[in-house]
Amino acid sequence: MCNINVGLIIQHILCSVKGDFKISRKINDAPKTVIIAEKIKYLRTSKGITQKQLAEALGVWSVSVQRFEYGDARPSLDTLIIIADYFEVSLDFIVGRTEKPEINR
Repeated sequence: MCNINVGLIIQHILCSVKGDFKISRKINDAPKTVIIAEKIKYLRTSKGITQKQLAEALGVWSVSVQRFEYGDARPSLDTLIIIADYFEVSLDFIVGRTEKPEINR
């Protein structure tokens, strides 16, 4: 017999029905979102810049950077590319697929 977490499935369905996709997304994507959040904060603090300075460089609101770093929102692919280019690291590094920040060109 399979071990199925019925509570998680019900919570996912209820969240989807209610339109509360934020909770549903966090259940399914939490590890990825946390990794991205940690990498963005690490890169920003390593460079010694504020959230506001990073936001200006990315062309987003300061609160967006804050939400990226807290894991409350995940940057779009376009924004991830801009972040990678700004810090001169690979997308694989930002999303946790490698610990090597170098870009392979």
